[in-house]
Amino acid sequence: MGEFSPKIVVFRCQNCPSQTKDRMYYSGLGNPFSDFSVINLPCLSRLDIQHILRVIEEGADGVFVVGCAEDSCMYKVGVELAQKRIKYVQEILKSIGMEEARIQLIEAPSSMALKVANMLNKKVETIRELGPIFGK
Repeated sequence: MGEFSPKIVVFRCQNCPSQTKDRMYYSGLGNPFSDFSVINLPCLSRLDIQHILRVIEEGADGVFVVGCAEDSCMYKVGVELAQKRIKYVQEILKSIGMEEARIQLIEAPSSMALKVANMLNKKVETIRELGPIFGK
């Protein structure tokens, strides 16, 4: 049997400078998001609890929310609101016996594309260790 390949959905701030395709490409990273289903948002403040729960219901093994570092959000509240919503969903998951680590926030420093790629890889390993959601 082959290695478990988790289905990961990424909600991503489209205004985060460290995640632009050009910055990733010129950092020698290619597109670190290519193995994920990516949903671009104008700001993480637009991420709703229902969005996260829906992708889990549809079988995502993990959800990554990737956006600007808190001090570099152009709308000033994106990461803060996303953190609150993620924490709420993690509490829901915990209450039904699921691992909170299936949903993770990645704050992306504006000039550190390589760091973002490394964080993504570490988070994928965490999801791989948890195994498939719903024991599928």
